[in-house]
Amino acid sequence: MVSVRGGNMVSNPQSYNKLCDVVALCYHEARNVRHLLRENLLDQEEWKFVVSLPNNRDVAWREIAPLRNRAYQTSEVDSALEVFESHFHVSLNQLRPMFANENWKHAKSYGGNAWAKVVELAMELAEALRADDTSATQTIESQIISSRHNNGLVLDKLAQLEKTLALNDDGS
Repeated sequence: MVSVRGGNMVSNPQSYNKLCDVVALCYHEARNVRHLLRENLLDQEEWKFVVSLPNNRDVAWREIAPLRNRAYQTSEVDSALEVFESHFHVSLNQLRPMFANENWKHAKSYGGNAWAKVVELAMELAEALRADDTSATQTIESQIISSRHNNGLVLDKLAQLEKTLALNDDGS
């Protein structure tokens, strides 16, 4: 069992881990905010910790993985979210409008409006876990599984990135 704020217990720790995975993936994709910053479309200062992630997706995922592992270990929804928020100095509430920014409309392979929906689903999953609402949790997880980003399914992207954790720095 995984505890959430107020001592509530989540009946499915896999759902809690899925939350941590999706949140990590949202912050990973947020590193592409650098494209909006280059055009001076957002405040550089607000996003400086997010763009400190490497541009290379695999290297960036290797940097986020320890944060996700810390989030897994917190066993509380708000504590897990805080792991990412304290590191990147932006919350999911800030990621959603950043990804909804109309200036992503020409982005075909990174960032973009599709990620606003993924962030929204992550926020909804967090709320369902806080409320220990099994039905809502299952519904939202199903939506996450079928969610698409720029080049395919969100969970396929997660699986691809997970493979990079098993590789050595030389790619072997």
